[in-house]
Amino acid sequence: MDDAADLDLYHTFNGTQLRHLQEMGRKRYVEASKAGAFERSTRRLSVELEDRIGQWEHLYAQEEPVGERERMLYSLCVEWGAKVIFGMHEELEARNQGWDFYRASYVAAGLAWQNINVYN
Repeated sequence: MDDAADLDLYHTFNGTQLRHLQEMGRKRYVEASKAGAFERSTRRLSVELEDRIGQWEHLYAQEEPVGERERMLYSLCVEWGAKVIFGMHEELEARNQGWDFYRASYVAAGLAWQNINVYN
C-alpha cells in the first residue's frame, strides 16, 4: 500500500459520499414537495435521523481497526456518518419552521447538506 493509492482512495470515497449525500437531500426535497407530503416526509426524516444516530453511535463505539488502510476507512465512515447526521438534523430544523422556510432554504442552497466541505 502506498501513500498515493491511499490518497486516491480517500478522494474517491469523499467524492462518492458527497454525491450520495446530495442525491439523498434532493430526493427528500422532491418527496416533501409533493402535495400533502411535507408533514409525512418530515416525520420520516425524523425517524431516519434517529436511526442514523443510533447506527453512528454503534460504529463510533467500535474499537479502531489496527491496519493503516482500515483505520483510514473507519475514520472516513465515522466522519461521513457525522456529516450525514448533521445535514439531516439541520434540514429537520429548517422543516420545523414550515414549508416556506424549508423551500426557501433549499432554493437558496442554504441547507447544510448543500454546503458540506469534503476536506474539513
